[in-house]
Amino acid sequence: MFLKIIIWAVWNLILAFFPFFISLKIRKITKPWGKLNKKARFEFIALFIFWFFFFPNIPYIFSEVRHVTDYCRIFSENELSYCLKKSGSNILLFSYGSLAVLPFVFSLKNVSDSIGRVFKKWIGKVFPFLMIPITSIGIIIGLVGRFNSWDIFQPKKILDFLIANFSFIDFALTSFALYLIYFFTNFFLKNYEK
Repeated sequence: MFLKIIIWAVWNLILAFFPFFISLKIRKITKPWGKLNKKARFEFIALFIFWFFFFPNIPYIFSEVRHVTDYCRIFSENELSYCLKKSGSNILLFSYGSLAVLPFVFSLKNVSDSIGRVFKKWIGKVFPFLMIPITSIGIIIGLVGRFNSWDIFQPKKILDFLIANFSFIDFALTSFALYLIYFFTNFFLKNYEK
C-alpha cells in the first residue's frame, strides 16, 4: 500500500514538472515572431501546445489535499476521534500540495514573458488572466471527471462531461484560488528580492 502511494505521488509530480520544464524551453525563445525562422516558429507552437495541455497538472497537485476529506467526514464522535488521529497525514498532504506552488508560478510566468517577447508585451501581461480560468476547467475535468491530459483526443467525452457536471461556483472558486496563489507569490517574490 505504501509503495503504491509513493508511486502515485512521484507520477503526479512528474506530470506536474513536465510542463515546468517545457516552459523553460519556451522561455529561451526571445525573438519577435517576425524574426523567428520557420523551425523556431514550429518549435514555439509545438512546445506551447504541449505546455497548454499539460499545465493544469501542476495546480492539480493542490487538489490532492481533498483526500483529507476521505476520512474526515464527521458524523459522530468516533469519526471525529479518527480524523484527529490522522493529523500527520493532513500535514503531509498539504505539504505535498505546496510543492506545486513555485512550478505553477514560474511555469506560467515563463510562458507569459515569452509570449510578451514573441508577440506583444501586453499580450504576455494579459495571458495569466486568460490561462488561469482555462486551467481551472482543466483541474475540474481531472478532479471530478478523472480525465487525464491525453484525453484531449476524446473531446466529445470531455464536452459531455462538462455540460453534465459544470459548476460555476467550483469554477469561480478554483479560478480565484489560482489567481491568489499566482499573484500573491509573484508579489512576494518581487518584494523579497528588493
